[in-house]
Amino acid sequence: MKSINTQYIELPEAILQAKLAGDFELEKQLISYKLDNVALPFILRERLKLELHNIEDYSVCYPFTYQEAEVLLQQECPDKYKEGMLKLFTIRGDVAFKYINKEVHYEARIVENALIRCPELRNYSLSAESVLRTNNMMVMKEKGKKEADITLKATLKVLDKSLLGKRAFVNLPLVKETLGITDIKILSHSDNLISIDSPDTLMRTCQFEEVLKEDTTFSITFSYHIEANYKAICPNYDFFVEKEYEKYLTEVAPHIVFTPYLKELLKEIVGEEKSLYKKAQLIYTWITSNVKYSFMPYYSLLDCISEYAALNLKGDCGVYAILFITLCRMAGIPASWQSGWYVLPEEASSHDWAQVYLGSDIGWRPVDCSFGASSFKEDNTERQQYYFGNLDIYRMVANDSCLEPLTGKAGYRWDPVDNQVGEVDVDGVGLKHTQFDTVKEVISFIKKN
Repeated sequence: MKSINTQYIELPEAILQAKLAGDFELEKQLISYKLDNVALPFILRERLKLELHNIEDYSVCYPFTYQEAEVLLQQECPDKYKEGMLKLFTIRGDVAFKYINKEVHYEARIVENALIRCPELRNYSLSAESVLRTNNMMVMKEKGKKEADITLKATLKVLDKSLLGKRAFVNLPLVKETLGITDIKILSHSDNLISIDSPDTLMRTCQFEEVLKEDTTFSITFSYHIEANYKAICPNYDFFVEKEYEKYLTEVAPHIVFTPYLKELLKEIVGEEKSLYKKAQLIYTWITSNVKYSFMPYYSLLDCISEYAALNLKGDCGVYAILFITLCRMAGIPASWQSGWYVLPEEASSHDWAQVYLGSDIGWRPVDCSFGASSFKEDNTERQQYYFGNLDIYRMVANDSCLEPLTGKAGYRWDPVDNQVGEVDVDGVGLKHTQFDTVKEVISFIKKN
């Protein structure tokens, strides 16, 4: 698999200037010249190859001119949006832009971000999902646990007709034995399934292979039992880190990197605190109180996610998780990644969160910073703190780590961090997400208590 661990390396000056100006044709020419004519260090050569691979995604993630973005906002909020508000939203950092072809272009999900971040447009009523999370917290605290039996189906289809007749290799995410998940069963699958990872694989997938035809699909249906247990922890609790967990204190380029800025930020967050447990709580509380939720472009366009989150004070669930993991590791607290699907009885969506190790007496506990941040936004501090160490039954976990290789994957991944929807190689070349479609289906969701 082609690596992305060079992404944190800064681009050469001329290439960086062309990129920032959105002059991507010039950037391609500068990169191609260096690759073809200059004796480059291996690591810089790999960085330039990766940049060349990612260039076209900027136009996909930032498609709208200022005028087009204003039209979209006016259409979505005809009674609230006034001409010129977009400039204010831009200055405040509520919406994101890049230069594309030397002109300001706005993010593909500008409407969604404006609706959740701009008070002028925001709907203040609590969503049904918010009520569900509060009710879950209350039941978990009262009864101590919840259980469910869940059946899901993942399906992938290649859309790019130019690839018909070529051999595709597919990785689809598959539930693993972790976070109270047991009794995993494979119920059915498409005929092109060739192998399945063991249940304890860090980034578990099932693999498919077939020469593409018009009607080719790749799918798997599986079931599992999940039990979520509530854990209340004494505020004065502390612990020490055994040697076997020190591997969860290390950097993992390009996104879990201990930069000078993050080191200064960590000092500001934890101050003189010595307790590892209280440091972890301080980090969580700072992130969920200060970093605002925002839909993100492809992660392949973020050079160092932890630093991005701390500099821009915004991010989605995965950005939150990586910032938390990075700051915890810097503070001497073992932390790791977890992700898969957030599964409601009606639908499923991709979701990421973190795990933190709290010593031998407690072990690993889940931490959902994005759910904590939404709770803070709603002034629900009890629910904000609940998601430090506790979750719910609405989870399908496929990944117990990030930045891990996928079985059999050869080309660049469209999602370089983990795998929640699927990846495709055609003749060894990784496809972009625009070239294939994926579907998450909830076949059944049976609560047991």
